[in-house]
Amino acid sequence: YGHRTLLTSRGKIFCIFYAILGIPMSLIMFQSAGERLNSILTYVLTRLKRLFNKKSTKITDGELLVAETLLSVITLLIGAFVFSRYEDWTFFDSFYYGFITLTTIGFGDFVVMQKDRDGKFWSKVEYFIFCMTFIFFGLTLLASSMNLLVLRLVAFYSEERLLERIRQEEQARQAVLLKGDVICSANKGGPDGSASGKQDQREQPETLYDSRTSVCSCTCFDTYYERRHKIKKRQKRSKNTKHHNGGMKLMKSSDSTSSIRFIVQSRRSSV
Repeated sequence: YGHRTLLTSRGKIFCIFYAILGIPMSLIMFQSAGERLNSILTYVLTRLKRLFNKKSTKITDGELLVAETLLSVITLLIGAFVFSRYEDWTFFDSFYYGFITLTTIGFGDFVVMQKDRDGKFWSKVEYFIFCMTFIFFGLTLLASSMNLLVLRLVAFYSEERLLERIRQEEQARQAVLLKGDVICSANKGGPDGSASGKQDQREQPETLYDSRTSVCSCTCFDTYYERRHKIKKRQKRSKNTKHHNGGMKLMKSSDSTSSIRFIVQSRRSSV
């Protein structure tokens, strides 16, 4: 708490190395103890859900965090009551001491067991045991609660980033492309995501108004390039039709000539 400090250089050097080794080990210890405490609380909450016939007995991180927060508040209230009885503090000062101690702030303005400096310390062994139990159990409980809170925030932030990325991909998939004066959707597939949309576009290339066309007024008139493209297609279609009709006429005339020759030859042979 700062009410007792080191004076010698050897003691200060020892404190430095002791802190370098002791702080990581204490963090590992409290982390392991917090995980065990979470397992115990999960088991207890699962049994309570089964007792009250809940549909789902799975314990979420939020429920576990609420349970540990309530347990931390109860621990602080019990400690405040005991400290106010033994130290002659007010209840608020006792609660403040417990919070400052368990959060490892440790200002040193309130310190327990400082009145019995005249040799009466061992007359209150049960109070000493309670103080040690309160500190170790409270540190474990509060460290576990903070760990769950941090994990919950990290998971929430990760979910938000994932949802934002999915939203951006969906917006990019539904983006629009400007083709000439017609605004069409970038999604070329059909309503079910298949390739039927592409097949419909191949079968009806000249359809201007479809489900993917916007209601912009520019779609009311064909563009210069569209009119030019349509004229070329009509000219090409007319040429193909003329060529096809000419071929059919030639085929018909040749067929009639061969049939006449066959009839003449058959009559000559009969004569």
